Order: sequence, then C-alpha cells, then structure tokens
Amino acid sequence: MRASRRPLPTWAEIVLLPLVNIVLAFLVVGVIVAIIGVDPFHALRLLVTGALGSRESIGYTLYYATNFAFTGLAVALAFHAGLFNIGGEGQAYIGGLGCGVAILALDGWLPAWLLIPLAIAASALFGAAWAAVPAWAQAWRGSHIVITTIMFNFVASALMVYLMVNVLIAPGSMTPQSRTFAPSGRIPAMHDALAAIGITEPGAGSDLKAIRTTARRISDSDGDGYVINGVKTWCTFAARANVLMLLARTDTDRTKTHRGLSVLIVPKPLGDAHGFMFDQPGGGKMEGRPIDTIGYRGMHSYEIALENWWVPADHLIGEEAGLGKGFYYQMSGFENGRLQTAARAVGVMQAAYEAALAYANNRKVFGSNISEYQLTQIKLGRMAAIIQASRQFSYVVAKLMGKGEGQMEASMVKAYVCKAAEWVTREAMQIHGGFGYAEEYSVSRLFVDARVLSIFEGADETLCLKVIARRMLDAVK
Repeated sequence: MRASRRPLPTWAEIVLLPLVNIVLAFLVVGVIVAIIGVDPFHALRLLVTGALGSRESIGYTLYYATNFAFTGLAVALAFHAGLFNIGGEGQAYIGGLGCGVAILALDGWLPAWLLIPLAIAASALFGAAWAAVPAWAQAWRGSHIVITTIMFNFVASALMVYLMVNVLIAPGSMTPQSRTFAPSGRIPAMHDALAAIGITEPGAGSDLKAIRTTARRISDSDGDGYVINGVKTWCTFAARANVLMLLARTDTDRTKTHRGLSVLIVPKPLGDAHGFMFDQPGGGKMEGRPIDTIGYRGMHSYEIALENWWVPADHLIGEEAGLGKGFYYQMSGFENGRLQTAARAVGVMQAAYEAALAYANNRKVFGSNISEYQLTQIKLGRMAAIIQASRQFSYVVAKLMGKGEGQMEASMVKAYVCKAAEWVTREAMQIHGGFGYAEEYSVSRLFVDARVLSIFEGADETLCLKVIARRMLDAVK
C-alpha cells in the first residue's frame, strides 16, 4: 500500500524549492554555455552587469520584469481562486492603456489629486475587462483557457501598437508615442516634493536677527519683484529641490532687527549633487557648494551664494501682509522641526539598540556570548529604558502640539532626546568593540549621525537659554 505524501513545510515551498529551481536552472544553462565554448562565470558576470550594472540597465530590467511580475501575480491570484490565468501580460498592457487614456482625456480638466486616483481606477477597470473576455469564453464556450489567455496577450500587444500608431500618436510626430502628459497627470517627482530652506548664514545661526541677506523691492521692465543678495549655508537638499524657502531682510532699517525679515519662495533649476551654478537672463547668479560632513550623508547640505537673483513680488509668503513677518513664520516652523528631530533621534537610537542586541547575542568572548555578561545586560537595559522614555516623551509633545500647545515642550524633547541619542549610539558602538569603529558596521554611522541632532534645529544651549529657561521664568512672573 502506497504511503500518502506529506505536504512540505511552508518555508520549503516558499524558499527552498524556488532556490533549488534557480540553482538547477543556472547549472543547466552553465553546462550549455560551457559546451559552446564560453566561460560560464564570464557569462554570469555579463548577465549581472547588464541587468544591474548602471541606472540605465536597472531601468531596462525593471521595465521588462514588470510583465513577468504581472503574469506571476495573475497566476498566483487565479490559483488561489481555483482558476487559471496566464494572461497577466496582456491585462497589464490594457491596464496601462486605460491609465493613459484617462490621463490624456482629463489632464487638462482635473487636478492631480483627483486625476491620478481616477487613472488608477481606469487601469484596473480596463485590465479586468480584458481578463473577463477569455473567462467568458471558457465559461460559456468551453474555450481552452491556456490557449485563449496566451492568444489575448498577443492581441493586446497588437491592439496597443495599432492605437499608438493610428490613434494616440501626438499630431505631427513620427514617433509612436502620445503627447506629453500635463503636470496634473504626473506623479510628483522627489524634487517636486522637496523645498530647500535658506535660513542660516555664515555669520547668523541661532541669532536670526543677525541675518544680512537682503531682498530689495524693485519695479522694472521685468516686472515687480525682489532682488536678493547674500549667502546662505546649511541648505539641505538645495541641489535637488526646485524651490528655496529663503529668509531675507526686506527692510533696510536694521534697527528693526527681526521685524525686518520676510520669507520668499525662490524658484531655482535642479542642480548637480556636486555643486551648481545658475544664471538669470537679467544677470542674476546663484552658486551652490556642497558641504562635506562626517555623518548624515543622506541629507546633503549646501552653501548658496545669491547675487542679484530676481523673484516676482507675489513670491513673498503672506504677500504684502507677510512683510516683516518672516521671523514669526520661521519660529512656528522651528517648533515642528524640533519635534521631528526628536523623532529622528528615537529612530537612530532604536536602530543602534537593535544592532547592539544582535551583535551581543552572536559575539563570543571567553567562551560566552557577551549578552550573557551582566555589564552588557546593564548597558542594554539602560539603552532600552532611555529609548522608551524618549519615545513616550515625543508622543506626549506631539499630542500637545496637535492641540496648538507644547511650544516649550518641543524644545525640551529635542534637547533631551537628541542628547540621549549620542549616549545610546556610543554604548551600541562600545558593545561592538573594535568592530563598532569600522564603517562596515552600521553603528559607526549611527554614532556620527546622532552627533549632529543636538546641533541643528536649535542647538541645545540655545534652546535651554533662549526658549526653555525664558518661558519657565516668564511663567512664574
């Protein structure tokens, strides 16, 4: 009597079997490549380089892999429903057609926040309708599902080519492509969502009253606007942003100190990460120089020099009512920035703690994991307590700010949590020993990243002296 087969464990079906199939496929192909006289390892290097070796190759890989991904999803979803569908490639084609048709028809009428969801819905509707045809043929006409779905893949491809060449092609174009989507039909790129901020100057950090950058009002043949002159530093993402939010002195009377500052929206072209230089037709210049830092390298900062850079008058935040209000606008923004900096510090601490815990459970010293020694346990316990206290403190301040309160507490949480992050990341590095000082381990990066958190968005000393202590003293007067 034949014994019944036992089902494989889930991990074997999800991980082991696909891995075995891939290895066997590579072995078979390697043997064939060797038979025709080519080094299999050289062929493998070419394969990997061609697929992943540059931005262009990665783009092509993702482009062609999309069809396989949709086909795989279609097969998996249908299988779980007790059906069979290998027509995902054609359904993806027609789904993309539905998305494009919706945008081309409506991008001149609807805003992006409404158009993009409609385009996604149209894509789903077109793809589902295309899948319904072979499903109907199988259910009501007895068609072979494999042959029908494969045939519909080719029909979808032919239909797409016909529509692109004869219907959707841009008027007067020899290239089989539609017209360019209007801005409302495009998902915003990263630089559309980023706005660099120009506040700090080489001689004016926490003391905003010392800002020297000027924005002088002029009216000439170019129109009504402001001409900006000055130098800003520590402008994060300044190269890849296409807008600079700039705090400048719009009142030449320096006795007005902070009451003479305003905020302007300064449009700029996209620049290169290694620095940039732009010229305006009227003679204005903008030059950006990257600032090399020991940490936080994912947020590139720049020093920007502006010389006679012109912006329209309606780029003044608050318009005429915003003149002289820049300091107050900026202070309200700083309060939110201090809270999110504290949240970043909590994330850095959590990552450092998890790295230290994992290392302590795997590193053996004198025959035992270092996590078994009481000194390490004390370090980890204190780290966990500080992280949790910092997280809960941040939550409380966030709730206060959500109610329009907590301005002083935002400075408190920033000063405490960012300082705590320095200690926690140092302890994580200490648990790693010598390896903690190596760039190959993440704690070395987390340590230098944590150091800057106590500096930007208000240095600890400035927050304690000018915000926390002052408000506490005012409260008891």
